[in-house]
Amino acid sequence: MPPANPVSSLRPQQRLSILVVDDDAEILSLLRDVLTDDGFRVLAVGSAAAAAMLLAAEAIDLLITDIDLGAGDDGLALAVDARATRPLLPVIYISGGRHFGDAGRVDGSAFIPKPFGLDTLTVAVATAMAA
Repeated sequence: MPPANPVSSLRPQQRLSILVVDDDAEILSLLRDVLTDDGFRVLAVGSAAAAAMLLAAEAIDLLITDIDLGAGDDGLALAVDARATRPLLPVIYISGGRHFGDAGRVDGSAFIPKPFGLDTLTVAVATAMAA
């Protein structure tokens, strides 16, 4: 019997929105596809500037951001700025280059080191949405 999907209990009548930010187009596409298949409305962008515009214009229920976004962009700063206007916004950081404790992260955030399995992502999303 396949394992139960921990995200399935999170699907209300209205789809929850996740903003995914990563400068790697392949990872961005994969995350968008997986999360969309899990029933979420996914907005996927490759820069902190594009993410900031969406955060200002859209109802976002969860932010998933790479830490090192290239071109001087920083997922840590993006999350801090997002929390300034949305103090309860759940945040999941992902990174293949930087592994650290809580230094620089917003309170209550999660960290997933790359590479990670899709089950790890699904559990992290379910946990963040339930908090």
